[in-house]
Amino acid sequence: MKNGILLFLMAFLPIALSAQFPYALKGTTATFGAPDTVSGYPFPQGFPQWGTGVSCIDFNNDGLEDLTFATGTNQELYFYTNNGDGTFTKIAPLVSNTHHTKMVLWADYDNDGDKDLFVTAFQRPNTLYRNDGGGVFTDVTAMAGIPVRNDWTWGATWGDYNNDGLLDLYVCNRHNAVNSNYLYRNNGNGTFTDVTRKAGVSDGTQLTFQANFVDINNDGWLDLYLANDRLYGNTLFRNNGDGTFTDISTSSAAGITIDAMNTAAGDFNNDGFFDLYVTNTPNGGNVLLRNNGDETFSDISASAGVQGFNFFWAGNFFDIENDGDEDLYVSCMKDFTGSQNKVYVNQFVETGMEVFTEPYVNGLPGDTAQSYANAIFDFNDDGKLDIIVPNNGSDTIHLWENIVSNSNNWVKFTVEGTVSNRDGYGTRVEIWAGGKHYVRGHYCGDAYLNQNSEKIHFGIGTASMVDSVAIHWLSGITDVLTDLSPNQTYNVVENSTNPIPVNVNVVHADCHGSDGEATATPGGGVGPYTYEWTSGDMTATATSLAEGNYLVTVTDSNGDRGIGFASINNIGVITCDIAVTMSTNGVGGAADLTVTGGKAPFTYSWSNSATTEDISGLAPGAYEVVVVDDNLCEGRGIVGVYDNVAPCMPIIPTETVVTAYTATLKWDVPPTADASRARYREVGSPTWLISPAARDTDSELTIEGLTPDTEYEYQTKTRCDGPVISGFSASYFFRTAQLSGLPCDSWIPHTIASDHDSAVIEWTDNQDADRYRIRYRIIGDPIWKEQVALWAMVTLGNLTPSSMYEFQSATLCGATWTEWSVTTWNFTTTMAPPAMAQAGGPAETDREDRSALEQLEESAEASFKLFPNPARESITIEFAGSDNNAVTVRNANGQVIRLINSTLGSYSLDLSELPTGMYFVTVVDANGMPSTQRFIKN
Repeated sequence: MKNGILLFLMAFLPIALSAQFPYALKGTTATFGAPDTVSGYPFPQGFPQWGTGVSCIDFNNDGLEDLTFATGTNQELYFYTNNGDGTFTKIAPLVSNTHHTKMVLWADYDNDGDKDLFVTAFQRPNTLYRNDGGGVFTDVTAMAGIPVRNDWTWGATWGDYNNDGLLDLYVCNRHNAVNSNYLYRNNGNGTFTDVTRKAGVSDGTQLTFQANFVDINNDGWLDLYLANDRLYGNTLFRNNGDGTFTDISTSSAAGITIDAMNTAAGDFNNDGFFDLYVTNTPNGGNVLLRNNGDETFSDISASAGVQGFNFFWAGNFFDIENDGDEDLYVSCMKDFTGSQNKVYVNQFVETGMEVFTEPYVNGLPGDTAQSYANAIFDFNDDGKLDIIVPNNGSDTIHLWENIVSNSNNWVKFTVEGTVSNRDGYGTRVEIWAGGKHYVRGHYCGDAYLNQNSEKIHFGIGTASMVDSVAIHWLSGITDVLTDLSPNQTYNVVENSTNPIPVNVNVVHADCHGSDGEATATPGGGVGPYTYEWTSGDMTATATSLAEGNYLVTVTDSNGDRGIGFASINNIGVITCDIAVTMSTNGVGGAADLTVTGGKAPFTYSWSNSATTEDISGLAPGAYEVVVVDDNLCEGRGIVGVYDNVAPCMPIIPTETVVTAYTATLKWDVPPTADASRARYREVGSPTWLISPAARDTDSELTIEGLTPDTEYEYQTKTRCDGPVISGFSASYFFRTAQLSGLPCDSWIPHTIASDHDSAVIEWTDNQDADRYRIRYRIIGDPIWKEQVALWAMVTLGNLTPSSMYEFQSATLCGATWTEWSVTTWNFTTTMAPPAMAQAGGPAETDREDRSALEQLEESAEASFKLFPNPARESITIEFAGSDNNAVTVRNANGQVIRLINSTLGSYSLDLSELPTGMYFVTVVDANGMPSTQRFIKN
């Protein structure tokens, strides 16, 4: 038992609760705006809620932690400002977004000192809002280079994976056929580049709920951990420090295969390495992965007592009673068992044992809402961590105030990067107090759909002083503070505690190699000085530097030190930005060139023989420029000049991206274009081939089936408003890439996992492959089924339980599929769950299971119709009246999987995500009368 008494006040309008328990809940209601429900109806196609997210970030920079909630379809996001007196005020939406949003993440991606907002959405576009100050936000998604498309996005996380001082974005898509996850690298100019495949973190097409950038091996580089649902094992990517990652899921034992939802990180045993907590369904329970400090993890969830065995979602580490070890709060989906959210209290400080206890065996009293996400913050700044829970359905927001009554002390830190990203995400903070050592990390989106407080909190027990603090920034800089008083918040700016200022002058590398230099000059202290560069140089000047970031530690004769930072750019990379003025009646066009990078002076060579920086008096057409700098480094640019009067012009390509078998043509869209296409051929061939068509708003098209390392000629054509069609353009040229050297053979599986009705098969991606194919059948069946995959993974669904399957593989390279593999592989599906064993009704299970199902028996006189029944893709619910009907859909175990409100005469229920089996639909009409029917998903 912990020392002291743990008290929580639940601020949950309009109810105030008071009760006594081993760790008591009591107090009066704190005002929290209106009793909002953050996940409204209807949900798209009857899709289950599975929660919406919450953020505890101070979005108006007044020092108080505010609240932002994602919401359901046709609802604006909720924004609450903290009044500083224990209450919140709901304000008008800062942005307009009525999609079915999932996660809200505040982050200063442009390092300008105010928080920008990224919002994920289910089957709707994700949105990036730039904070322009004064409460003004601009949707910059498209101009930032983030695709505007209807993905199946759940979670996301910000982190600086390449340590360049800019926050990068990882987006999780829970879809097993179309979308992978995506890593967007921050370019530092307001735009992002998709580096997913280059970095090696697409994770195929797995059902990813959430990800977390966390340094699992304390090497100063953020690794990436993913929670993947169903048969897809979780993935741990180790950061290689060169812009790429290595999948160590198997070797680390972190690649557990459960119904994973959560990726929270914390150091529960105070050993200096971050552990992971992954939530699960009742099938196996939650998993606590202890970090062994050698890039491996051990599952200690059973011995630690944190499994839970229910439908758990968000789980957060936090120190409830400020005793120095991190406890857990876990959100649970409400079902017929009366499930409640869990509080697990860590006993490590008291006993030295890696065990947790449950002061509330059935959860916090009254904490019985439909909960998915939760977040941790200190809303009244009293040093005791509180909990915010956005609930679903008719359940209102829960705010739990921590009113623990003990004498334990605490300390908090806010961090501001100057060389590292301004928010300081990825920073690792260590403190020593009362003879004990504690470590905390700073994350931006780690648990399921949440963003915790920006303030890095430590409980320090009865220690009366914080002896020392080390703040390790991603830049490599460390700030050290000593002899801090407890029960205060300290604001730390990067490199502010090192007493000797260091000025660094740099000579950037050019396009010819590693010839950059950096010279450190101390601005204080007493000489002589010693110098230690991260490049290995030990003198004031570091030489032969390639593009990258470098630190120098300068130590004077008294032992005082200073840290300097050098960023070496490859200025030989010349970028040509061209602004265009369209011509009028074939004359008067212009191209204004802006050159960045390189070393002046520059020379210019345009395709029309001009040698000036800018050109004018142009007719319609394509204009290319070659720029050469003083180091003889070269840059190129091309631009299309269209006419604003001419009836129709062919598209003018400005970029061609090639692989061994494909070419993607990119252009600026003509003002009157309805559709575009190209004809192409190998140079010297008499025969033209026709490309696919591009729509009016498309700015690119891809030609497939090309021959590697071959020169091609192509011409473009455009159909404009009405029936007007341009002629073909003059010829352009490209050369396809050489093969990587990997043979284009049928793929070989390295992972096969199956349950009763589905299987997941993975193999190694071939960079030269365009796509993959599998054919499969029950052994002995004469008919093969086929499926095509874009990634090195495939999910097979609607399989027959207790059956042995065989499959073969093929690979598409260019225009030709390989033959089906000679080898045939096998897998066996498991038995169906007991409740699905009989299609006509529930199996005869034990009495306890049977009594749960008896609650769902069909009504003698149902007030609605279900058809078709059985059904595969969707089923129609036809109501007796069009008044408000409340619909609940449960599986054969009695668990709620859909909640629907409908005022229409009928409703189409999407079944595509449901496993085969028996389900029950209960409709409560406007008079409060319930009736129930069952249906079969086949």
